[in-house]
Amino acid sequence: MKIARIETVRVDVPLPGEGFRPAWGPGLLQRTWSNVLVKVFTDAGIVGYAAGHSFVSHIERSVAPYMIGRDPFALEYHHQVLTNAGGPFFIDIALWDIIGKACGQPLYKLFGGHRTRVKAYAATCEVGTPERRAEDALRYLAEGFTALKLRLHNWTLAEDVALVTAVRRAVGDRMAILVDANQTFSIPSPGPWPRWTYQRAVATARALEELDVVWLEEPLWRYDYEVLGRLAAEVDIPIAGGEFNTGLHEFRAILEYGAYDILQADPAYLGITQTRKILAMAEAYGKSYAPHNGYNGLGVTACLHLVLAHPQGMYLEYLHDPPVAPFQSFSALVTEPLTIDTEGYVHVTDKPGLGVELNEAIVERYGTRG
Repeated sequence: MKIARIETVRVDVPLPGEGFRPAWGPGLLQRTWSNVLVKVFTDAGIVGYAAGHSFVSHIERSVAPYMIGRDPFALEYHHQVLTNAGGPFFIDIALWDIIGKACGQPLYKLFGGHRTRVKAYAATCEVGTPERRAEDALRYLAEGFTALKLRLHNWTLAEDVALVTAVRRAVGDRMAILVDANQTFSIPSPGPWPRWTYQRAVATARALEELDVVWLEEPLWRYDYEVLGRLAAEVDIPIAGGEFNTGLHEFRAILEYGAYDILQADPAYLGITQTRKILAMAEAYGKSYAPHNGYNGLGVTACLHLVLAHPQGMYLEYLHDPPVAPFQSFSALVTEPLTIDTEGYVHVTDKPGLGVELNEAIVERYGTRG
């Protein structure tokens, strides 16, 4: 079996209303979920799918010519191609989709098949007010969620603590609370935003410990491994991160410095092949795994297969902040978005590969080529 051709299309799925203001981009108004969809066709009639952040022209020029005619099972060769092309590693997901379909097996079974379900947490996108988030938490409970992630991006510690306190009072011990500070990188957003110091991170961590928060995510600059390790050692709450770190060398440094207690390697950023290597390293260091969301319905499904296969997998991130950023919009590229059951679990199917089908109507309506 050989790769016959690769098709790419940019898909911009509009969000309800006027869009939303992401906590990770102060001052931005995000109106769409935007991804580049990649279809990898084989001469055996099997097609693999992936979607992530890149440029159509870049993939057509710097990736496709070096993959066409090659065996899709030659994962190390393809990983080198993607490395040389600047890292559109998400395309690797399409290769694994092909492999699973060729073998007639879902990916989580090929990866080890540790379990068939995992708890999902509802991940908010905006910061919100204490009053709004308390109401949202009760709605999430009614939808079946037993875990919720809040964004802390206020200017003062008191405002951040008030937000979490309001949610804890609303839900009591019925819901796990996770917190994301979005401090690991600077993006070109128009508005100013609070940059945490080490002292702010420590004070926040200790306040969150009193509120029984599961983890504190991205509290400091991504590449300050030594300081992150000092923070993780100083506080009791687990520190999570690594969603946009790339390369085995970066994760080796994370593990050697003890920067994070919970790794969030994202296959839609790193590819499945690279992520599986990172998870083996994490297991050797006794670290848990809770993948970053995955950008879209294809990416989050790849996350599901990996977190089910990894023995130290914890949660699946379910990006869901209605009415402005519902999961249904985020996952519109697939015909059957992942759903949770009444206990807050997401279940995997036994369909081969990723086990999902493209929503071709959405691709046709919102896709652009070239």
